[in-house]
Amino acid sequence: MAIIYSYPTDPNPSLSDLIIGTDVSSTGNPTKSFTIGSIVALVQSNVPGGGTMTQINTAGTTFIDLLGGPITTSGTITASLSAGGTPSISTFLRGDNTWATPDIPAATSYVIRSVQAGNNANLLLTGSDNTQTIVGLLAGANIQFTDNGSNGILVDVVNLLNGTVESVNPGDGLKLQSGTVDVNPTIGVEIVGSNNYITVNHIADVVDVVDYIPFHDVSSGNVKTTTFNTIPVESLVLVKNYIDAGDVGDVRNNTDTFTTTGVVQQIVSLDSTEYAGLASKDPNTLYVVIAANPDYTITQSLVNNITGGTAGVDYTLSGPGDGATVVGVAGTPYSFTVSAQPTTGKYFSSAFSATNPSGVITADATITNTLTGTIADIPAAQCTATLAISNSIQGNSSWYTIGGDLAGATQSGACPKTYSFNTTVTPAPGYQFVSGPTVTNASGTISGSQTVTTFLSGTVEAIPASAVTATLSVNTSGVTGETSQFTLSGDQTGATQSGASPLSYSFITGIAAKSGYEFTSGPSISNANGAISSSQTVITTITGNIAAVAPTSCTATLFVDNQITGPAAGYTIGGQLSGATDSGNCPNTYSFNTTVSLNSGYVWASGPSVTNAQGTLTGGPATVTTTITGVVQAQVQNVTATLDVTANITGPAVYTITGDGATSTGAAPHPYTFTPTISILSGYSWISGPTFSPPLPATGTISTNTTVPVTITGAIQQNPPLGTRLVRCDNNTTTWSTSQINISSGNIFYSGGQVCYRSMGNVYDPAEWATLTNIGSGTVYTPFDPNNPCNGIC
Repeated sequence: MAIIYSYPTDPNPSLSDLIIGTDVSSTGNPTKSFTIGSIVALVQSNVPGGGTMTQINTAGTTFIDLLGGPITTSGTITASLSAGGTPSISTFLRGDNTWATPDIPAATSYVIRSVQAGNNANLLLTGSDNTQTIVGLLAGANIQFTDNGSNGILVDVVNLLNGTVESVNPGDGLKLQSGTVDVNPTIGVEIVGSNNYITVNHIADVVDVVDYIPFHDVSSGNVKTTTFNTIPVESLVLVKNYIDAGDVGDVRNNTDTFTTTGVVQQIVSLDSTEYAGLASKDPNTLYVVIAANPDYTITQSLVNNITGGTAGVDYTLSGPGDGATVVGVAGTPYSFTVSAQPTTGKYFSSAFSATNPSGVITADATITNTLTGTIADIPAAQCTATLAISNSIQGNSSWYTIGGDLAGATQSGACPKTYSFNTTVTPAPGYQFVSGPTVTNASGTISGSQTVTTFLSGTVEAIPASAVTATLSVNTSGVTGETSQFTLSGDQTGATQSGASPLSYSFITGIAAKSGYEFTSGPSISNANGAISSSQTVITTITGNIAAVAPTSCTATLFVDNQITGPAAGYTIGGQLSGATDSGNCPNTYSFNTTVSLNSGYVWASGPSVTNAQGTLTGGPATVTTTITGVVQAQVQNVTATLDVTANITGPAVYTITGDGATSTGAAPHPYTFTPTISILSGYSWISGPTFSPPLPATGTISTNTTVPVTITGAIQQNPPLGTRLVRCDNNTTTWSTSQINISSGNIFYSGGQVCYRSMGNVYDPAEWATLTNIGSGTVYTPFDPNNPCNGIC
């Protein structure tokens, strides 16, 4: 592999460029290529917000001054307290944003004595100022206080249930839905990743018709079960259509048990002329010879009685449309099969049905295909939050009252469901909360029905006879706008603070807008605090205005990840391309449609597959990815090599060329081989040649239709007549020439009515022919005519 820095630098990479990396999720960590766009999408989907911060503004609050903004490139933000007064080691920051000196009364020392009171214990505090205070130690559940007689209190845990659970860890197919393994764990079923409840418990087996499978009933929103043998055919539209299409035109022959003839596997209907024209007859085909029949037309009249929606919008129809026809002779089978598929978010609340007529053609006819069913919106799943109360209040349960939403209360609605419970705690007459009560009301959003928890804590005890009590009342009448969309925290109405008169009290109550709402002014909280000499109700006042939060826009920006292998000229990507956006209020359900089409001259070797980006954004802009895969290649073209032989031959044209015009055809690049031949007539011979240019065989490889030239060069002459030398004839002549040639030496032949004997050898040389008469007296005859003597060369 070349050194990385030796490659040229590209300052302008594109999202479709590739980067080499290692796939650690695959066995062997194979090296793969990744598009820059897929890396961008991965980073954006895992970075909160998925964008770039361009400006930071600064704004102070009631208690904090924040300076330095706006910052657009770099800068410093400085925060400081806005409180009045002078901070020092002897002052504290009071709730009204003032550095104040604490009002510390003179120290009082106490003598402590303890007294048993049932399961409880009382502490008698006698102060140096001669005041007496009784502090009651109240035993909560499973607690017992025991006075040891020496002003000591023993604290024991009693009546605990034996248990060993310290933590809860999710097993296979489960997940920790909330809390931690040792604090308030909630276990749920895992549906995502390799630990999902189906994959982790996968056991390969053969399904039986009575086996159960779960399914989601869209009409009720509940999970139900069914068996494989009760699944209606209408639920398996694609399977039904596939089987119906495969059965069209089928003829069954499953009762033939005879063996003397071939089994009929095909049936062909034809007329007598067509039958006579068959070169061979298949013994396993039944030929039905009939007279030619006229064609008839069956026309479909499609009647759409589907209610509740519009075709092409709420559902799509597949199959032949209105006016579709089947043409054939009488006896030809016909069928019209139409199916319907609900679009996203729709379902058939009453099952889709089509009459889908079929039969055999007997005459021209119009038949009706009636569609019925009711299309409806898929009902939103219902989520129910069921309240549980975790009560950690210290003190007897009869000393306080839990009101508002109690355990078992529910809030239901379409998933996801935002819930908010309001539980209150007030002390019983003669009792007070010396800490709290703190109520952490259950609120939030759930995506499935579950139990949610409100937590109660605090300590309640009897009010000493000499004490005074401040009882809190929280006045929220000054909150305007969406007056029900807030939650109080901290001290609530009914909270008390007690002690010796005069009593200094201080309550702190908070307020927050519920999810989806905000304070457009305020909130302003005037918490009750001061001193009282007698028991009374004190007021905390809260004002402000609450309004719904303006909808946040969620924008999905498309990135098309083109992973097609092959020449880019072979295809065209259309529809929605990179940079296309889908905007709307959060949550925004988006769906992009990108297409790919093949260009002329190319074919798909595999694919194409388009995985369009679709889903729901719940916050902020985000880049979403459509992935296109496939392999494209140039379409295979056949090319032809044609042999063109040129004869450059001198002499008589008594030759024959074999192979001229021969062709060799195949897919480019195509190799060819030609070996032409040339022959001449008997009685002729080559003086020179023949030679072939180029030399044979003529070979090569072509990518386009090509003519292959071959030139034959040579010279031809006629052979002289063939003579035969004689030894003796019966007239005692010593020389003859005859038309008979190639007679074996010593054989007898007849020439001119005479018996002659052939000598050895044939004579071809014209110079030797003249000597035939010089060997002795005699007559030379013309070849092939023994009655026509001639002298010399004939």
